[in-house]
Amino acid sequence: MSFTPVKTPEKQYRGVNLWFLNDRLEDEELIRQLDNMDKAGCGSIIARTFDGLNTEYLSEEFHARMRTIVDHAGKLGMKVYLQAGYMPGGIPELKPEHRACVVAALHDNEEMEPDDQVLYKDNQFTYVRRFRNNYINLLDHEAVSSYLQQAYDEAWQQLHEDFGKTVFSVWVDEPEFSPDQMPWSEPMLIRFEEMWGYRLEEHIPALFQRSDTSYKVRYHYRRTLLLMFIEAYFEQVSHWCDERGLQFSGHLMGEDRLDSQIGFTVSAMPLYSYMHLPGIDHLTGNLRWTALDRSGEMSIPFIMTPKQCSSVAHQEGKQTVLSEMYGVSSQGLTFQDQKRIAEYLAVLGINHRCLHGSFYSMRGRRKRIYVPHLSEQQPWWDEYAYAADYFARLSYALHQGQFAADVLVLHPIESAYGLYEPHDFGERKTEDVFAMNAHLTELSGNLLSAQIGYDYGDEHVMEQKAYVDADGQLHIGQMSYRIIILPMLFTLRESTLRLLEQFVDGGGILASTSSFPELVDCEPSEALRRLKDKAILIDHSIEALKAMADKWLDRKIRITAEQGLESIWIQERSLEDQQMVYMINTNEKCKVNVVLHAKEYQSAEQYHLDNGELSRLRNEQIGCEGVKVSFALEPWESRVLLFNPGSEAFASLTTSTVTEQLITDTIVIPAGQMTMKRVNPNALTLDFCCYRKGSQLYSSAIPVIAVQEILTEEDYEGPVSLCFEFQAESIPSYIAAVIEHAKDYTIRVNDRDVCYEGLPYYTDPSFLPVDISSYIVQGSNQIEISREFKPLKKTNFFHANRFQNIPGVELESIYLIGDFAVYGAVSDKPQRDRCIRLKPDMYIGEETVNDGASWPEAGYPFYSGAMMYRTKVLSDRLEASERIEIALSGLEACMAVIRINGQEAAKLAWKPFNADITAMVTAGENEIEIIVINTLRNLLGPHHHPKGEMDYSYGEESFSGRRLPEKGMLYPGWYNKRTEDTLAWTDDYFFIAYGLTGIQIIRYSAEQAK
Repeated sequence: MSFTPVKTPEKQYRGVNLWFLNDRLEDEELIRQLDNMDKAGCGSIIARTFDGLNTEYLSEEFHARMRTIVDHAGKLGMKVYLQAGYMPGGIPELKPEHRACVVAALHDNEEMEPDDQVLYKDNQFTYVRRFRNNYINLLDHEAVSSYLQQAYDEAWQQLHEDFGKTVFSVWVDEPEFSPDQMPWSEPMLIRFEEMWGYRLEEHIPALFQRSDTSYKVRYHYRRTLLLMFIEAYFEQVSHWCDERGLQFSGHLMGEDRLDSQIGFTVSAMPLYSYMHLPGIDHLTGNLRWTALDRSGEMSIPFIMTPKQCSSVAHQEGKQTVLSEMYGVSSQGLTFQDQKRIAEYLAVLGINHRCLHGSFYSMRGRRKRIYVPHLSEQQPWWDEYAYAADYFARLSYALHQGQFAADVLVLHPIESAYGLYEPHDFGERKTEDVFAMNAHLTELSGNLLSAQIGYDYGDEHVMEQKAYVDADGQLHIGQMSYRIIILPMLFTLRESTLRLLEQFVDGGGILASTSSFPELVDCEPSEALRRLKDKAILIDHSIEALKAMADKWLDRKIRITAEQGLESIWIQERSLEDQQMVYMINTNEKCKVNVVLHAKEYQSAEQYHLDNGELSRLRNEQIGCEGVKVSFALEPWESRVLLFNPGSEAFASLTTSTVTEQLITDTIVIPAGQMTMKRVNPNALTLDFCCYRKGSQLYSSAIPVIAVQEILTEEDYEGPVSLCFEFQAESIPSYIAAVIEHAKDYTIRVNDRDVCYEGLPYYTDPSFLPVDISSYIVQGSNQIEISREFKPLKKTNFFHANRFQNIPGVELESIYLIGDFAVYGAVSDKPQRDRCIRLKPDMYIGEETVNDGASWPEAGYPFYSGAMMYRTKVLSDRLEASERIEIALSGLEACMAVIRINGQEAAKLAWKPFNADITAMVTAGENEIEIIVINTLRNLLGPHHHPKGEMDYSYGEESFSGRRLPEKGMLYPGWYNKRTEDTLAWTDDYFFIAYGLTGIQIIRYSAEQAK
């Protein structure tokens, strides 16, 4: 079957929105938000309860709201993923006999818990058996069966009739063990002795301390643990879903490193086998994974996680592989950022986006927990369908055909079992595990940089599903491989050894890139020494890997470049008679001029992801067989190419060339020479206040977030007042104070009572504007808001915050919106990349004429919305084959919309920020409008982190000065110690320098036009 281009992909390719249900759920609001997600190009939703849910979980009211969600999603043609009723680590009223059991190693200064039982003691530790409340025993078949009854059958009984219809999947989130403790159970001890012939109870210290026997004991322990985990949990959940016509989907915990996997899940790849729709989790805006080390000092490229998951999917014929993405990054995440992350993951095999996340509400702490809000609160939301269509086309393309790879990298997870140190999990100083992580990541990255397709092979999966055919190819399910590469390994399974022997004897190429393993099931092996003599030894450099592939593989498509080729990553897919190449330039700064040569094919086409069209590329191969095409890839630019056996495959399509064009004229217009007009109300965030309890005196001004912390720590209940002060150099024609749930407050402006009178909400339904235009004076102004306060109660246990209705009051910043500018002085402290740093003393004044400055410098530091730049350009009459292009310079925004003479000409969502406007330009005067749209970042922050704009934001701690998680540092009483900046807080404000520096109108000659 040949590739069929699609302009508007169906919903199955449109990804899924992780929809966080985090407030009081109401039918009208649920329906409205579903309609908005549908218009924005969303294909399905995960209905996920989250911090702040104010509807009693699993009550009749909650089930009625879920019925509304399912019914309306069905009308829209959207599928619904249900979360497991409770996470495996967050189960209320768990039966004591079903609790997870662990062995913990306690130092002398650590206290025992009441139910701890001492198993053994030596001069280093006291080893105790301990139960984990609210955590299901993931090794116990009966416990998991009871959990499924409670969290699946009973939780979603009222939706059973929709299973396999609108209700498409059950989403499972992070079934996990405790990484610093050892899972334990009596049946596990019996199973261990049956498998390995000795008693684990006699070797407890070996699980925590290195010794002559610890490597073998730990290896056997993890092998046993993996089998029992699969049998008790994954087989049961998969079977439960099968019986009900549902897809088992979700992601695991700690997929990103060898040590993380071992500690949280034992091994990720075997577990993906049981998921119908396997997935992963990518957090932050960074493509180097830092895990617990947010300083970045131990970061590694994020390759292992997606390749593990996609490898299993390729081998087992699972067409869709998803990833949560964008979570805990920044409210400033742009479409360019979304593209960078999504396409990086796509080339590694992830073909389905899960947007983390769309938030039902931004009220209170909800605006800070796990940003960004990829939902209607963002000013770019009305334009999001453009980006959604792009990613849907990419998903469609990467669902076609079969992944093409001839190389298998044997995954080293089992060799790392014996090296795992539970007490080192947080510090991660175990050098041998770190070296294994680094070697596998470098090897994986170098294979990508050599444009060599590969999968990982997991030994557990291979024992069940691999065989060697008569031609010497190793098969794992639907994939077959001609080369097997061994990374840093120490031991192999007996079954793996037999497969490798058959593979080499059949003519397969076995390549070792590190010291050859010496053990089989942790025992010395003569057969392994003989196998070593039949393997080739290479280093894992790009050059060595490319030479290996050129020698031993028949590469259908060869890619060359004069420089920068290592930045080009590709994914090849085989269709019946075509070869697809998806390629991306991963270089952050430089374009790469690439040449593709395919001797077996006669023509090449490009599937354009921006519009869904298919066009033929000019064949530069003259007088020889095959096809040769060349073009430039800008940083993070990608292309989907199709190579065809015949030259007439798409004879009706126009030909596109990449001949260099002759520029005949360029008009440069700086932004300062254009008019600039905001489209939305300007804003000023007031995040400092004085506060008082009852009739006490007001405090000095401190951050609002600190007031909430103080009153919560005091467990204060009673009346509280917040007083916000701001300066007005002039009186705006319109100004409103936006107060969350304003109806709950008594409000006074300059000692005069005001109240909310029903104005439309600002940004979020909880953000209610109160018109204060008549109450503002020139100079100092005060807004006082008062109410009864009760602190938020703590949840019963850790994961209960995801569903428990927690009463209490949340005190928040307020916002001034209206027709004014906001001015402040640039700080003399260090500036940060992409940011403008302003001193805290800002004031409102009259808007001035645009001088080309960034928005924060021009009077719009907190502004969230669109800004229109307008100019006029004269043009001569164009010849029929001439073309005109517009290019935006210095665009710092989420996206821009170009209008020519009142008509939309283009949407520019990512680099390169240029567009062909030939069809829109007329002879004479042409009006050009550029609508530049930013994000919520400058409105909501975090404003006060000394690093400026970060690519991660894990919640309250990124907005408060209380703690610096990167260094584990605490700052008690930080709100009263702000005269000097700390590593966690500055009173200065950091803003992204949104804006546009100018445009270029470029005219190209007819002779060289595309």
